[in-house]
Amino acid sequence: MPKSAPKALHLAEGERQQLQQLVNRHSTPQQIAIRASIILLADAGRNHQEIGRELGISRDMGSSEVMVISYFNQKSKLTA
Repeated sequence: MPKSAPKALHLAEGERQQLQQLVNRHSTPQQIAIRASIILLADAGRNHQEIGRELGISRDMGSSEVMVISYFNQKSKLTA
């Protein structure tokens, strides 16, 4: 069972803006918009339960998305 608190994400302002544009754009597929919302909420410090409740998704779905993004976030820091 995943922990309630996701790993901290540290998005750059430009990344935040791009994700927010995806969420706001009516032509964005729903799955992409939900993933972008999950990332934005995790970046804002929300835990898995809060993310799931706010977006109407399962806690497991929210936590798995955040774990994938955290992995790539850490990997990009190592190669930079």
